[in-house]
Amino acid sequence: MPISVLLAMTLAVPLVGVPDGNLAPNPGLERLERELPANWAPLSIGAPAQFAVDQKVMHGGSRSIRIDASEVTRSYLRSDGIPVAAGEIMEISAWVKSRDVPPNQGTVILIAEYARGEIRGKVGKVGTANLSPGWQRLSRRVTILPGCDTLRIRMGMSYSKGTTWWDDVNIRPVEPLVASVKADENRLF
Repeated sequence: MPISVLLAMTLAVPLVGVPDGNLAPNPGLERLERELPANWAPLSIGAPAQFAVDQKVMHGGSRSIRIDASEVTRSYLRSDGIPVAAGEIMEISAWVKSRDVPPNQGTVILIAEYARGEIRGKVGKVGTANLSPGWQRLSRRVTILPGCDTLRIRMGMSYSKGTTWWDDVNIRPVEPLVASVKADENRLF
């Protein structure tokens, strides 16, 4: 088999299973597992919040995820890891709606979490809600940090309370094809 055919077949493999280019796991939060969206898990730092599927309020599809916090908290719905390459540019977005969130206390936020495998790294703000009524889209381009090979998304509240609904997550690479070398060290020998 010619090397060009083998290379083309190898490069096409990562694109299988992502026909529309959206890398977000369970992007519409429609598939459920143990009463929450599959491929997403609650993460609370501080006071706990309640996470529930809401079939009455949604941006698209048949449901959204609702986060209720009666106390000030840092609570998020956190995605499974997405393989990425350092330096890769990703367009990240999600839709959010809020109610009873104090205007001058904390924020409703979409966060990019950069990691090396399961080792958490730094986080960066993708966008914050302006607390106006109705759905709003939070969106931003982010660049994957050096040494990172995994991206996770957090959707929720930082140092705030109230209710938020999240739906229709989109994570798209700006370039359709990137390569990443898996190595135990930061040097390739």
